[in-house]
Amino acid sequence: MRNFKFVFILFVFTSISFFAKAQDFIVKGVVIEKGSNIRIALSEITNLRTGIGVGSNDIGMFQLKARMGDTLLVIKRDLIDQRVVVNSEKDLVIYLVRGSTTLADVTIRGNTKKEDLDEIKREFKNKGVYNGVRRHSYRPYLVP
Repeated sequence: MRNFKFVFILFVFTSISFFAKAQDFIVKGVVIEKGSNIRIALSEITNLRTGIGVGSNDIGMFQLKARMGDTLLVIKRDLIDQRVVVNSEKDLVIYLVRGSTTLADVTIRGNTKKEDLDEIKREFKNKGVYNGVRRHSYRPYLVP
């Protein structure tokens, strides 16, 4: 009977310590762009287990409630998403890699030589002298 009490008490204490480890804590961290070491502001950090998310501040730091084994998803536009598993209560440093930059399609359309020549003729004609005829928008002297 005495061994049973000892085993029971030992089981209770081990289960209490196990559940104490599984408690939530505040994980702190910083989000940095890999290669340039620039801190990334306004990135979105989400705990996938709870669905709760926060944004990093102006200097890339964040605080989020998590527990051991939780996965954090870090998202920022123009950067590749990153998943990080919480393994300890230490501060996290999360590096994001810049994604490839894709530009919108651009269509370049040039003028032909004939179009350029017609445009020059049109500009010359609008200046007032063309084929020996002078054009005025007004006539200051009217000859009767």
